[in-house]
Amino acid sequence: MKHLHHVLPAAALLLCVACGDKNAPDAKTDAVKPAAQPAATQSKEIAQPVADRKSPELDARKQAAPVPPAVEAAKPAAPQEAKVLAPLVFHPALPQHEVMKINGAAVPASRLLELVLEENFTTGISNIVMAKLLELELQRSNVALSAEEVEEELAGMLKTAAPGKTLAEIQADGRLSVKHLRSQARTNRGWKKLYWESQHVPADQRTEQTNQLVMQFFVRQSLEKYERRIRGTPPEPLAGSAAQIIDRSNNNEMVIGASETLDFLMGLMRAGALVEGATELSRHVALEQELSKAGTSIASGEPAAWTAQKRVEYPPPFSWDQICRMRGTTPEREQERWWRVQVWKRSTGSELSDEAVETFLNAHKDFFMGKTKRAAHILVKTKDDVTGLSLDAESLAAAEKRILTIQKKLDEGTDFGWLAENYSDDSVTAKGQGRIGQQFKEWGGALDPDFLKAAWALESVGAMTGPVKSQFGWHIIRMDEITPPAAKQEPNWKEKTFWSSIREEAETFAMKAWLDEVMQRAKVEMSDPKVIFALKDHTYFDAPATPGR
Repeated sequence: MKHLHHVLPAAALLLCVACGDKNAPDAKTDAVKPAAQPAATQSKEIAQPVADRKSPELDARKQAAPVPPAVEAAKPAAPQEAKVLAPLVFHPALPQHEVMKINGAAVPASRLLELVLEENFTTGISNIVMAKLLELELQRSNVALSAEEVEEELAGMLKTAAPGKTLAEIQADGRLSVKHLRSQARTNRGWKKLYWESQHVPADQRTEQTNQLVMQFFVRQSLEKYERRIRGTPPEPLAGSAAQIIDRSNNNEMVIGASETLDFLMGLMRAGALVEGATELSRHVALEQELSKAGTSIASGEPAAWTAQKRVEYPPPFSWDQICRMRGTTPEREQERWWRVQVWKRSTGSELSDEAVETFLNAHKDFFMGKTKRAAHILVKTKDDVTGLSLDAESLAAAEKRILTIQKKLDEGTDFGWLAENYSDDSVTAKGQGRIGQQFKEWGGALDPDFLKAAWALESVGAMTGPVKSQFGWHIIRMDEITPPAAKQEPNWKEKTFWSSIREEAETFAMKAWLDEVMQRAKVEMSDPKVIFALKDHTYFDAPATPGR
C-alpha cells in the first residue's frame, strides 16, 4: 500500500527533538489535527512564507538536554532524472488479517502498517540512523554506556517532557512510549559521554553553555565519518531497504530495513493513532474503488515518480523537502494530495477551466497574498487521548454542559485567559492562557478544519465564537491577531509559478468536495478497535541485543 496520508498523531515522539530535528513540531495544542486527518493542500507561498507554521507529522516536546544535530541524508550535487523507488521489503511478512471492510471489500492489516511507515518515514528513519551512528561511534571509541547512566539521563529528560510524573505514571497514561524514551535517553547520554571523554571535560563543567555548543560541532564532525543513504534521496540505499550507513574509513556497511523502521515507529505512537490511520486508509481504499468503477487507474509508481520529479526540479539547497516545510506540509502529504486529485480527475473526467481557476483566485486573494491570523481557545475534550475514541454518552453530555457553563462565565465578564488557564483541557495552551502559538491561514496547516473555519470567520481582534465542535471536543475561540498580506501590490497571477500554485489549490478544493460525497455513500465497516490496537503490541523486527541496554 502506498501514497497514504501519514498517521502518527501529534502525541508521542520526543526523539526528533532530542536528535536535533529542526523540522520537529513544537508541543501540540489540542486544536492541531492529528496527521491522519485529510489535510487541504498547503499553498506555495506567493507572499512571504509564514515563519512558524509547523508540520503536525509527529508530536514532540522539547528536551532540556544538549542534543545532537539532525541526520541529514546525502545530497546529490546535480540530480539527473526522477527514479521510481523499489518497494519496501518486510521480513517477516506483515500480518494479513482484516481490519476493515469498504463497500464489502476486506482490507488487510498490512496496508495500515505500510501507511504508518511510508507516511512517517522521514522523521522515523532520521532518528533510527542517529541511534545507529551512536552505537558505531561507541564501538569505535571503545566507550561503554551503563544502564545506570541511561536511567540518569532519562530522569533528566522526564523533568522537561512530563514534569511531576513518574515513569510508571507515563506508562499507564499511554501518551508517551517509555521504550523509546529510554532509547532516546541512551542516544542523548551516549553522545554526551563520547564528547566528555574525548575532550576530557570535568564533571563540574559539563552543563556550561560553551561546552554544550562545542559538543554540537563534535557530533557533526563524528557524523562525517559515515555516508548515510536514505530512501528517497539519491544515492539510494540497497533496494527495498529504508537506509544504509557506510563507514568511510573501511567501507563497512549497515543496512536498516523496512521492518526495523516500522517496529521503531509503532513503538512511538499511542494506540488511537492506528484508529485514526484506519479512518484515513478507508478514504484511500474508497478512492481506489472509484478508479476501478470508472475503468481507469493510476499506475503504482506514478505518485512516487511525481515526488521524485519534484526533487529533480527543486534540488538542494532550496529543495523540494524545504519547500514543503515552508508550506507547512511534507513530501508524503503532497504526494497523497496529488494522488487524490488525480483520482478525482480520472474518475470523473473533470478538469478546471482557466475561468474557474480565476474565479477561485478572486474569492481567496487574501490567502494567496499571505494574510494570517492568531487565536486562543478553551477546550473541553470529547475523546480519549490514548485510544482516540469518543467518550461514552454520559461523559459527552457532561462535556457539553461544561462548555456551556464556561460560555456563561464569559458572558458574565470572567476573563478569557483565566478561564483557559483553569478550565481548558488543552494542557499545552492553558499554560499561556489559551494562546495558540502558530499563525494560520484561511486553510491548510496544522489546525483542525472545523476549528480553523470557525477561527478564520472572526474578523476583529478580541472577537469570540460560541461553543464550536471539532474532532477534539468543544472549543471557545478568541481572535488575538490579524496580520494583513505583506505584499503591497498583487503579483502577476498568470506568471507560470503563481498560476500553477493557484490551480493546484483550486483542484484540491474541488477534489475534497467530491471526496466528501464519495465517503457519504461509502459503506465503511471498521473492525473492533481492539483488533487494530493489537497491532501496536506486535513485533515486526527482532533486534539484536545492544550492549548496555
